[in-house]
Amino acid sequence: MNISVLDIILIILLICLSGLFSGLTLGLLSLDPISLEIIMSGNTDEALYASKVLPIRKKGNWLLCTLLIGNVVVNSYLSILIAEITSGTIGLVLSTVMIVIFGEILPQASCSKYSLLIGYYTRTITWCLLYILSFVAYPLSLILDKCFGSEVGLFYSNNELKKLVKIHEQEQTSELQSRVANIMTGALNLENNSVKDVVVPWKDVYKIDINTRLDFETLLTIFKKGYSRIPVYNTNSNNYKEIVGILFVKELILLDPEDEIPVSSIMNTFPHQVLKVSIDYKLTDMLTDFCSGKGHIAIVKQQIDNNMGLYEEICIGILTLEDLIENILQLDIIDETDVSLNKNNKNKERNFDMSKLKIFDYRRKKPNSISPQEIKAVIHHLKYTYHFFRHIPYSNMENLINNSKVIDIFSKNETNELKMNRSPYDYIENNGLMLYKKNKKTDFMSVVLDGKLEIHSGKHNFLSEVSRWYVLCPDICETIYNSYQNNTEPIEYYEVDFSARVVSNSRILRISRKVFYNELNKILIKNDIDIKIE
Repeated sequence: MNISVLDIILIILLICLSGLFSGLTLGLLSLDPISLEIIMSGNTDEALYASKVLPIRKKGNWLLCTLLIGNVVVNSYLSILIAEITSGTIGLVLSTVMIVIFGEILPQASCSKYSLLIGYYTRTITWCLLYILSFVAYPLSLILDKCFGSEVGLFYSNNELKKLVKIHEQEQTSELQSRVANIMTGALNLENNSVKDVVVPWKDVYKIDINTRLDFETLLTIFKKGYSRIPVYNTNSNNYKEIVGILFVKELILLDPEDEIPVSSIMNTFPHQVLKVSIDYKLTDMLTDFCSGKGHIAIVKQQIDNNMGLYEEICIGILTLEDLIENILQLDIIDETDVSLNKNNKNKERNFDMSKLKIFDYRRKKPNSISPQEIKAVIHHLKYTYHFFRHIPYSNMENLINNSKVIDIFSKNETNELKMNRSPYDYIENNGLMLYKKNKKTDFMSVVLDGKLEIHSGKHNFLSEVSRWYVLCPDICETIYNSYQNNTEPIEYYEVDFSARVVSNSRILRISRKVFYNELNKILIKNDIDIKIE
């Protein structure tokens, strides 16, 4: 066995080329083009390496054919060379050991771990090999592209991406923080989640009746809740609360609580689209609706069987843009004036010192009292409606109302659901709900300041409802005024031909015959007329 120095050099060169081809085959082809583009977006040294390796890696089948052809040629030539130098059996053993250890195992072990780095430093050699073997490799690569298609890279599904994020989060050397990982996971989950996963239950929703008057107490409650948008409902004949609009709190900023404007007036002045969705509506579509200007609050409805073979929709809750963002970010958003009640409860309350609202105490109505603004409104209403009040001086009208009684009648409790302990058949003075009884004497004219009354009148007790600014028994004052005009004695009593009962929380202004007598008497005295009024 004669081995020259030239043979040894050639064998070493062939082993190096075999290792190069084998290592580059594993190293470069294990690099995904998509992954290289991702690495390029970083600010590390790997970004530079990836930018230089990517053009080579994009050659795909051309690179594969070049490396495999080169590897086969080198290994075959190495086996033949060793077989010529030694005997057939010894050559087989030597060539196998050399190719396996130095041409396969060691190169592939190193390139599998440092593939990007090795690919970067061998890029010039790789380009040379591509062009040297192009006359064979390139046509073969075109055939492979035609048969199997060009390489598109590795793409992940949502679940695969979530797993990838989880792995990065758990890896100690990773720069991915847990909060960022949660946000990424929440965004990936958005496609699979629907409205039912985020909806706020109907029982926890703050809503307001369309007939509610925006007085001080109502506005104070809205302020305490801290919501920017409030669903407005109307109770239908089936006692079902149907959402008819959305009240924007910012539109109430110029309201005067003393005006007690009903919510319906605000709805008519500032109409807003009501976004209604089903419980199975996808959160991705919900986000699109919120971002397209359809609203930042949605009413969630569900179809139920009414046991009559028909389906009807009922409200089961609401979904706001804040709820959706919280689901994406996987955390609770607490603004400057909110504080979470507890970690397991998403309900929030205002973190505000309500004692500061004492500066508005002058706005509150004291029980059984009437404000100066209301006095002006009542005087204007009486003078405009009844001719005999027009001849009474304004100062006397003020005295008349100030000396009269204002009675607060609560027919329901604060939640407006349960009846108070009031008798429906007794007078209001006796803790009842009756203001007038048919065919009974009375000494009072009444003005409804707030609330509702039901009236039973006529032979068949015809039922009707009256509300704010309705006046009952004005004839009492009219007959007294006529007697004053005619200088005659007024009637001793007045008998009503109807019944009136309070049906909702009300405030009633009651003007008695005696108080009205006294004011007329003051006018007579002022005019130097002395008539005795009992």
